[in-house]
Amino acid sequence: MLNQVIFPEVSRSLNMLLVKRMIRVVAVFSCIFVLGVFFLGHYFVDIVGGGELSSAKSVLKCLSPVILFSGISFFLGNTVLIVKGFVRSFNISVMLGALFYVLGIGVLYYLDEFSLGSVAILNTGAMLAILLYRWFVIEKYSLIKNKLL
Repeated sequence: MLNQVIFPEVSRSLNMLLVKRMIRVVAVFSCIFVLGVFFLGHYFVDIVGGGELSSAKSVLKCLSPVILFSGISFFLGNTVLIVKGFVRSFNISVMLGALFYVLGIGVLYYLDEFSLGSVAILNTGAMLAILLYRWFVIEKYSLIKNKLL
């Protein structure tokens, strides 16, 4: 939601300093949330599902970094790549994540390692791939002056 509020301002003013500040805010709060989910998530799983969802505890831990990766990735994609006219790079990042995910599903199936936990790890990896590609493009073309973090 924060991205939807910031996007119109950034597209109008091209204020990359605002984007950098918002990425820092998102990173800090996401890290706090990820740590909370990682260390306290099992309590929430027990409250919501009792003993019947005990396998969800490890899946929740595997998925928790997605909060951080996707939060930063959305800002890099929408408020930097799109605003700066790098729509093709934005689209490539989405296709890269999808390709990573689909190939990973195929590998998991072929190796007979298909499980909820392995798919959660794969999802986290796909989000990280998207984030790293977007970061690479932004750094390569110096779309944000100075370093991001």
